[in-house]
Amino acid sequence: MRAFVGIDITDARTASALESVRTELGAPRGPRQDHVTLAFLGEIDAQAAAAAADALAGVRFGAFDAQVAGLGAFPSPRRARVVWAGIRGGAGEAAGLARLVAAALGLEAPARLVPHVTVSRVKSGQAPPLGVIRAHRDTEFGVQRVTSFSLKRSDPDGARHVHTALRTVEASP
Repeated sequence: MRAFVGIDITDARTASALESVRTELGAPRGPRQDHVTLAFLGEIDAQAAAAAADALAGVRFGAFDAQVAGLGAFPSPRRARVVWAGIRGGAGEAAGLARLVAAALGLEAPARLVPHVTVSRVKSGQAPPLGVIRAHRDTEFGVQRVTSFSLKRSDPDGARHVHTALRTVEASP
């Protein structure tokens, strides 16, 4: 199974604002499972997933607010392959949580983590959406109260993936 660890975006205002930007980008419509990826595990078997779930159960973190704001792109706006909404307020907390998750899983923490929500992918040969990225570089999409993260499996379903939580870890009181 393909697996990752992420923070779900469940705030309705934030989700609606991200969907509006997707419409501007011409992205396909449909059910979304917006999230901030903390760690990507790739293809793992059931035994490795169970071990990861057990390891993540020991991660302790405090709840925090993540402000979803501004569009950017990887690798850059002019060569965009992924258009994303950044995490501004709470970015340090999200990066710290990613480091805790990596340590629990025995992974190397990324040297430079850019906490973000993927908004759209740019197909090969398609012009990068510079105008939309520039128009929304400072847009505030909403605030997500982060009270948990989840280990998820990601299963292909046509043109999208369906994410299923295998283990959810709640913030410490």
